[in-house]
Amino acid sequence: MAFCRYCGASLAEGQTCTCPQSQAAAQQSAAPVQPAVPVQEPVQQQPPVQPAQPQQPSAAQQQAAAAAQAAQAAAVDTAKNIGGYLKVYFTDAGAAVRGVVEQDNLTFAIILTVIRALAAGLAVYGLLRKACAIALQTAMTAAGAFGSYGSSMANMMSTSIKAPLMGSLLYGALIGAAGMALYIVMVFILMKLQKGSASLKAVYEASAANGVLPTALLLLTFLASFVSMPFAIVCLILAGLSWVVSGVLTAQLLCPDNVSGRFWALYFVGVVLVFWASGLILPNLFLNAVGGISVSTMGNPPVTLQQSIDMMKMQVAQMGGWSGMFRELLEEIF
Repeated sequence: MAFCRYCGASLAEGQTCTCPQSQAAAQQSAAPVQPAVPVQEPVQQQPPVQPAQPQQPSAAQQQAAAAAQAAQAAAVDTAKNIGGYLKVYFTDAGAAVRGVVEQDNLTFAIILTVIRALAAGLAVYGLLRKACAIALQTAMTAAGAFGSYGSSMANMMSTSIKAPLMGSLLYGALIGAAGMALYIVMVFILMKLQKGSASLKAVYEASAANGVLPTALLLLTFLASFVSMPFAIVCLILAGLSWVVSGVLTAQLLCPDNVSGRFWALYFVGVVLVFWASGLILPNLFLNAVGGISVSTMGNPPVTLQQSIDMMKMQVAQMGGWSGMFRELLEEIF
């Protein structure tokens, strides 16, 4: 016999109690069980990753790049216009030079200056190369004067004398630049004494633009050195004279009073002073180029002329100077 678990009444097999507690429990057990749904937290959406933008150049950098491109384009255009300028120059040199100054074409003036400096360097190299060839030929001829023994010795020695290419170009360019600088300063002072108002930059542009003839004669000096040394020296002298003559046009274009006796007197004095200052500066530069001449004999390493001079000075100093060297020489003779 069964009993109700809530009220304790006796029940038959399979009978359900009719008490309220038993009836409520029966209803609850009959209801379907709903599965528990897990609560999901909302997923936060991440913002999409933007690709890295390339860094834009600043305004100053853009201006600098534009200026560099403009300068490069101007240099290219100027180099292309050299042929046209030469045609105008040989037709009317005054108008050509005046156009460069009025346009303030500094790039063109710099290009012409570089060409003139290069021409001066080539002229120096040509003269030294020809001088080395003459010296070597003279040495071989002198050795041959001693007969077959001297000739064989000369051939065995295999002497070579070479001019320094880079040294000649460097010191030759410095010679051309120094001479041009002295002349520009002279014309600038002359222009100021004549109450002119042009700037030093304008004087430089005019001098560079008016140096076509000296540059051509310097290049001719280099070419003439392959033919004749006297002819090359004549071309070099003419280059210096043309520098003075063409400088008259430069001074007249910049000076307001360019026909009076005072102008010519000042110009003459200025030329004399330029030659005097050049005599103090340019020979030293030329000697530096000469010092680079190398001599090699019998396959030995080449020795430059400057190294030989330094060795001779050291030996003279060890003998007590020139007086000591002559004293030792006299003692050996007598």
